[in-house]
Amino acid sequence: MKLLGDGQLGCSVPADSYLVYRALLDHLPEHDEAERLYLRQVDSCDATFLVDDAYNITGIIDWEFAVIVPARNAFQSALLMYDLGEIYDNQHLHPSPEEQRLAQIYRDAGHDSLATWAAQKVGFAYEQCLDTDPHWWDDLIASFAGSWKAATGTVTFDWPAWREEAVKKYRDGVFKDAAAS
Repeated sequence: MKLLGDGQLGCSVPADSYLVYRALLDHLPEHDEAERLYLRQVDSCDATFLVDDAYNITGIIDWEFAVIVPARNAFQSALLMYDLGEIYDNQHLHPSPEEQRLAQIYRDAGHDSLATWAAQKVGFAYEQCLDTDPHWWDDLIASFAGSWKAATGTVTFDWPAWREEAVKKYRDGVFKDAAAS
């Protein structure tokens, strides 16, 4: 939030960025301090990992989006499995056939919690929303709409109505003049 307040993030639409990020923070699942954390490479596409002939990972490049996260985020399916058109164009977070297959592989191996996490995109939706440059307004709104629907279970999303409520709720924050922008 400090990065928003001093203009390092969301500088093209600071008040709206603040509202979005504050709402996302309020809807993140609680983290148990005793829970183990994992390194996740968010940009987990096929060009990010170096592998040998036996498909063992020998190196990782492009650390720009590496994060430390709880298991539910670390073991969600890889970005290359997502149907990004479905996510961005339709704001749906349903598992793709590839994600469903990965979840089934986990279930068959007796890892039900991994299967559940592989099919969820809540962590991905949050990551995408936080990584979207507010300068690309339509992308930010689409990304946030998907995140919000995943976090709250709502089926539809209306930015003007959501924003009006968010301004009322978060008016005490860094951007007290959010309604004016």
